[in-house]
Amino acid sequence: MPAEQQTRSHRSSFHSNPSRSRSQSRSHSHSRRPTLGSRRNSAKSFKSIELEQQDSAVDTETVDIPAVVATLDNSLPVDYFKQDLLSVLQQLHVSKWHRLPSHAAQDISIKRISGALTNAIYKVEAPSITVLRNLDLSHHNFPVLLLRVYGPNVESIIDRDYELKVLVRLSMQHIGPRLFGCFTNGRIEQFLDNAITLTKSDIMNKKTSARIARRMKELHSGIKLTQQERNEGPSSFKNIKKWLPVVKELLANPNLGVEPEEVLGSSFEFLQSKIEEYEKWIESRYKNLNETLVFCHNDTQYGNLLFTSKSLPNSSESESQSQISDQQSLRTNFSNLSLENLQNIKPSQQEKKQDQNLVVIDFEYSGANPPQFDIANHFCEWMHNYNHPTQSYAVTESDFPTMEEQFNLIHSYIIFNNAETDINKLDIQAKKLYDECILWRPIVSIFWALWAILQNGDKSQIKDVIIEQGPNGEQYKIVTEDSDQEQLEEEEVVEEESGETDVDSFEYLKYARDKLSVFWGDLVQLGLADKDEVTKPLKLLPTKLFD
Repeated sequence: MPAEQQTRSHRSSFHSNPSRSRSQSRSHSHSRRPTLGSRRNSAKSFKSIELEQQDSAVDTETVDIPAVVATLDNSLPVDYFKQDLLSVLQQLHVSKWHRLPSHAAQDISIKRISGALTNAIYKVEAPSITVLRNLDLSHHNFPVLLLRVYGPNVESIIDRDYELKVLVRLSMQHIGPRLFGCFTNGRIEQFLDNAITLTKSDIMNKKTSARIARRMKELHSGIKLTQQERNEGPSSFKNIKKWLPVVKELLANPNLGVEPEEVLGSSFEFLQSKIEEYEKWIESRYKNLNETLVFCHNDTQYGNLLFTSKSLPNSSESESQSQISDQQSLRTNFSNLSLENLQNIKPSQQEKKQDQNLVVIDFEYSGANPPQFDIANHFCEWMHNYNHPTQSYAVTESDFPTMEEQFNLIHSYIIFNNAETDINKLDIQAKKLYDECILWRPIVSIFWALWAILQNGDKSQIKDVIIEQGPNGEQYKIVTEDSDQEQLEEEEVVEEESGETDVDSFEYLKYARDKLSVFWGDLVQLGLADKDEVTKPLKLLPTKLFD
């Protein structure tokens, strides 16, 4: 064994837990191992990101992001985890945090944030004011951090280099939280204080839904696509083509625990042929599909929408759509635009000012797509309750927004920053967008179905011995051990809200099954598949078009 390679098995035991991709352990001992930050042989380094320039004499611009070659293992006992985290913060030279001495690691506050389905997310706060006074650091304002540890099985899902390019571009436009730096399996970001995560009922509120539309329009028009992004076509199709071979391999694994057809509703080959047929069909409806592309978030579920204020405007009215007052209710037939309801849709100056408090986060799946993909995806998210105590995976088709609710968002999107004032022309634009959202809905469903199968991963690939690299280049051999202990340790790294779901416990295959039920339901109703060709019940959403 190399001199710097250590075995942690004598310090912590690991147990098998089917609900987690990596088993976790907690140490009874609060003893501190020699801190990884005590070695100063690793200078601060940078990851260079090349950005294509749109209107410039130079072709590219290089931006350097603080980076360190280190892996943070969030299954470690809390004391070790905090030490490794502080070492990463020191090496990244994160504002104020790099001043903390290594022995203060145990006084850091770290709390797990529930609800994340791709990564493990933590809120990291500095030691108490008392501790900081003793360290003569109380005069420093330590920023609250968001620690993002990338989840398992995502290497084939997310292009991290492209994601960093997106984050840099957003930062240059002052969109999203500040990025402090990256490590091998995650990154450190600014934590948005006084930010309230929207809920399922919030996005059903009429005013909040209109606000989402306006902010989405700003994103679509504010971030310019590079020529390469436009030439590559819709990122949804691009990712699906990349994911399909991996999905096929995963479904062929005998350890899947379920028959592939039970998830897919057909054979894999038939599903693949229908995806290809659908892609040709949708492309045939456009003279030049690539010219319609904009920069899309592609994952506007309510968990990725924050309101950076102590309370949501009209929050007392956000309990559910059925509880909204008569004054706020959707009593206008929004399928036909008129001068009267146009005035109702237009935001007041106060509403426009409040729009800036609505922040979208997590751009891991962002990229070039037609705007109707983003809107259709958001409508589909109305059908999900990720905080349901037993069925967080389920698609509830009865929760899909009504035509009136869809047009509330669509009209708000259409008229925002639109120089057109002719009511009839605006109405035509809105109806066209409504139709296109229906036509792009199948690709939304198949996109997230394949994502879920990839996220579920190959459970047989979990190894008994894992070699990981520490923040200063040291190698650690982590030996996993089966344990029958029901009560391992009394101290937890995480604090999760009861009843909420996250990346460790989400039932991805059931989610994929339900998304495919929507996919097949749409294809059957659009005449692109026969009901008899599908071996599962269909979830049928409205597909009646204006044109």
